[in-house]
Amino acid sequence: TDYVYLNGYYGIGTLGGGMFYKDTESLESDNGGTIIVDGDGIRWKRANVHEEYHASWFGISTDIDDNSPLIQNALNVMPTNTILIFGPGIYECKQTIVVPDQSGMYVKAISLQGSVKRSGYSKTIGTMLKYTGPNPDTLTPFIDFRGSTGDKRYLASISDMIFEGPGKDSNIVGLWFYIAVNCVFERTSCYDFKNGIQIDNYFYYAYFNDVA
Repeated sequence: TDYVYLNGYYGIGTLGGGMFYKDTESLESDNGGTIIVDGDGIRWKRANVHEEYHASWFGISTDIDDNSPLIQNALNVMPTNTILIFGPGIYECKQTIVVPDQSGMYVKAISLQGSVKRSGYSKTIGTMLKYTGPNPDTLTPFIDFRGSTGDKRYLASISDMIFEGPGKDSNIVGLWFYIAVNCVFERTSCYDFKNGIQIDNYFYYAYFNDVA
């Protein structure tokens, strides 16, 4: 058998399925989304993986109460200059998600994209990442685009997404950047955070359209 069709990530009929092919020469690790290592140590790789990755491939689901580690794993696995696409619905998260370093002064240029085009003002239609974790004593990011040193640059896009926090009196920052370069933010909203979008240093060649 050289090909296997996966019926679903969590079971038949769930999202995240697809065609996989056998790679007997590879020694890559199981990454929980595009490479699966079976009990015999054989690598099965998801077919037709290009620049677009789907969150469901990594088990990210509207049916679980903490998607943070799964989203973090996807970002760790994905190469730079790719897109992570979320289906519609509410994805609950309880931990900070950090965009990994790429090289030098940049984090990975991974774009976040919802699957439903929508007005930035809407809170009820489309794709939502919702922080439901604890409220810390100091300012803490929900999604941290500053890298391991806190001073790296992000250059990618965020579109058709809703980010919701635990309340304006919390210490959670929705999207926290140090420098945003060549970024596109469109049809995106950040609600109920201490600060919805925080940019510590500056942004340039950045485009904001229909951002609430």
